[in-house]
Amino acid sequence: MLEIDKNKDMKKQFIDSSVRVISKGHNTDTNGSIALGMVGAIIGYNNIPSYFRSKIINASSTHRKNRVRNYSSQRVVEVVEKLLNNGAK
Repeated sequence: MLEIDKNKDMKKQFIDSSVRVISKGHNTDTNGSIALGMVGAIIGYNNIPSYFRSKIINASSTHRKNRVRNYSSQRVVEVVEKLLNNGAK
Protein backbone atom coordinates (compact mmCIF):
# COMPACT_ATOMS: atom_id res chain seq x y z
CA MET A 1 0.00 0.00 0.00
CA LEU A 2 1.21 3.49 -0.79
CA GLU A 3 0.55 6.09 1.85
CA ILE A 4 1.44 9.77 1.56
CA ASP A 5 1.96 11.88 4.67
CA LYS A 6 1.57 15.60 3.88
CA ASN A 7 3.77 16.41 6.90
CA LYS A 8 6.81 14.60 5.49
CA ASP A 9 9.21 15.38 2.62
CA MET A 10 7.12 14.84 -0.53
CA LYS A 11 10.07 14.29 -2.86
CA LYS A 12 11.49 11.59 -0.60
CA GLN A 13 8.09 9.93 -0.41
CA PHE A 14 7.86 9.92 -4.20
CA ILE A 15 11.25 8.21 -4.47
CA ASP A 16 10.42 5.75 -1.66
CA SER A 17 7.12 4.93 -3.37
CA SER A 18 8.85 4.26 -6.68
CA VAL A 19 11.31 1.88 -5.02
CA ARG A 20 8.49 0.01 -3.22
CA VAL A 21 6.38 -0.41 -6.35
CA ILE A 22 9.18 -1.40 -8.71
CA SER A 23 10.82 -3.76 -6.23
CA LYS A 24 7.65 -5.88 -6.19
CA GLY A 25 8.53 -7.08 -9.69
CA HIS A 26 6.05 -8.35 -12.29
CA ASN A 27 4.92 -5.65 -14.73
CA THR A 28 7.09 -2.90 -13.25
CA ASP A 29 6.69 -0.31 -15.98
CA THR A 30 2.89 -0.39 -15.89
CA ASN A 31 2.66 -0.70 -12.11
CA GLY A 32 5.13 2.14 -11.66
CA SER A 33 3.29 4.34 -14.14
CA ILE A 34 -0.07 3.85 -12.48
CA ALA A 35 1.07 4.06 -8.86
CA LEU A 36 3.46 6.96 -9.35
CA GLY A 37 0.93 8.80 -11.48
CA MET A 38 -1.43 8.67 -8.51
CA VAL A 39 1.32 9.66 -6.06
CA GLY A 40 2.26 12.56 -8.35
CA ALA A 41 -1.36 13.70 -8.47
CA ILE A 42 -1.54 13.66 -4.68
CA ILE A 43 1.75 15.43 -3.96
CA GLY A 44 1.64 17.85 -6.90
CA TYR A 45 3.90 18.39 -9.89
CA ASN A 46 6.41 20.58 -8.07
CA ASN A 47 6.97 17.91 -5.41
CA ILE A 48 8.00 15.30 -7.97
CA PRO A 49 11.81 15.32 -8.03
CA SER A 50 13.10 17.24 -11.05
CA TYR A 51 15.06 14.19 -12.23
CA PHE A 52 11.79 12.25 -12.64
CA ARG A 53 9.95 15.20 -14.20
CA SER A 54 12.61 15.70 -16.87
CA LYS A 55 12.72 11.96 -17.69
CA ILE A 56 8.94 11.86 -18.08
CA ILE A 57 8.65 15.00 -20.18
CA ASN A 58 11.62 14.16 -22.42
CA ALA A 59 10.86 10.45 -22.89
CA SER A 60 10.75 9.27 -26.47
CA SER A 61 8.26 6.71 -27.65
CA THR A 62 9.37 6.82 -31.28
CA HIS A 63 11.29 3.55 -30.92
CA ARG A 64 7.99 1.74 -31.40
CA LYS A 65 6.95 1.72 -35.05
CA ASN A 66 3.21 1.65 -34.43
CA ARG A 67 3.16 4.20 -31.60
CA VAL A 68 0.67 6.96 -32.27
CA ARG A 69 2.41 10.34 -32.03
CA ASN A 70 -0.42 11.80 -29.96
CA TYR A 71 0.44 9.39 -27.13
CA SER A 72 3.96 10.76 -26.74
CA SER A 73 4.86 11.70 -23.17
CA GLN A 74 6.29 14.92 -24.59
CA ARG A 75 2.72 16.13 -25.06
CA VAL A 76 1.56 15.33 -21.52
CA VAL A 77 1.71 18.94 -20.27
CA GLU A 78 -0.22 20.18 -23.30
CA VAL A 79 -2.91 17.51 -22.86
CA VAL A 80 -3.28 18.16 -19.11
CA GLU A 81 -3.57 21.91 -19.67
CA LYS A 82 -6.29 21.36 -22.28
CA LEU A 83 -8.17 19.06 -19.92
CA LEU A 84 -7.92 21.55 -17.07
CA ASN A 85 -9.00 24.47 -19.26
CA ASN A 86 -11.99 22.57 -20.64
CA GLY A 87 -13.01 21.46 -17.16
CA ALA A 88 -12.97 25.04 -15.89
CA LYS A 89 -15.72 26.14 -18.29
